[in-house]
Amino acid sequence: MSLLSVQDRLEPVADRLRELVRMHNDGSYPEGPEALNAEIDETLTKNELWEEQTHQVDHIGVFPKNREKSGLTASDSQGLLHDTFFANGWNPKKWDCVSLQVLEEWKKEFLAYNQKIVAQSNEMLPALPNISLATGRGSHGISALRACKFPCKAAFPAIAGPNGLVSQHKIIEKQPSMRKPLENGVKVLVVFGEVEKAVPGLFQVISRMGNVTNSHYRLQSTLQSCKRIWGISSEQQATGEGKINWDTVAKIAIIGMAPAEAAKIDKLMAFVQNWSGGAAGQTLEELEQYEKTLAIKRSITADDLAKLAEADVSEYDRIIPAIYIYICFSSHNPR
Repeated sequence: MSLLSVQDRLEPVADRLRELVRMHNDGSYPEGPEALNAEIDETLTKNELWEEQTHQVDHIGVFPKNREKSGLTASDSQGLLHDTFFANGWNPKKWDCVSLQVLEEWKKEFLAYNQKIVAQSNEMLPALPNISLATGRGSHGISALRACKFPCKAAFPAIAGPNGLVSQHKIIEKQPSMRKPLENGVKVLVVFGEVEKAVPGLFQVISRMGNVTNSHYRLQSTLQSCKRIWGISSEQQATGEGKINWDTVAKIAIIGMAPAEAAKIDKLMAFVQNWSGGAAGQTLEELEQYEKTLAIKRSITADDLAKLAEADVSEYDRIIPAIYIYICFSSHNPR
């Protein structure tokens, strides 16, 4: 580690990092997301602006702007615990976690955000009494390990004890390798808090790019993609005299999306245009809150939302949320 302070190491590259954030946000970066991800990675590594550390999962929460401010969902966290860790065991070579060091001035806000997610989880996420790191990649992996380590309701009978809570004993009994991350902690690539403070928005870009390439865990959901479209269009409307250029919205929104989803951006935009819920995005917000309560989440496709976007029921503003909820429980559409 260099003897220079973080501020001294950051100063020569801060302007370039700010430029990368701006180009990501307005869609002007000349190459694709992998190239952008690589440039940020190289810059942070070369200037020692992040560091690999080992941490217990006890006080690791999720970054408030992760996955278009959705953070994480309990169903994805428990699905990862059941489908991956309980079924296959622990493989540190497939582990990828990047976190932001939480500065003291951010702790109250970050902790309140994470505690709200816990409160919305239908008891399927464990309490988080304190926070020192906030994940931008590996959020569901950390959350799955925390659900195994601390008491919370189990979504799957196979990992539940007699009391209905996730049973660490059952999980370790089947997969002894799981004892290692729970007892010894996990590797975390930590971005120093001073970096995000000097380059606002950088960690959100790191999170967005990494969640696409990190196929071992969870890709952005269809609903989260809709929230991204809504956020971009709202920002345009606020800064562009009320006008929205939907071609530009699409160009920016697909940055970092999985290719299959990017190919259906028009269908997602049609749903957002008709059913976002006005200036506050009320319908999307309500759907997201509902999604977080599901024990087993269903996969909502762009084709599903495109069909709903065609519905002409403008006088019945509760119709679309109700149909969405029906799809979430529909047996033909499992997670």
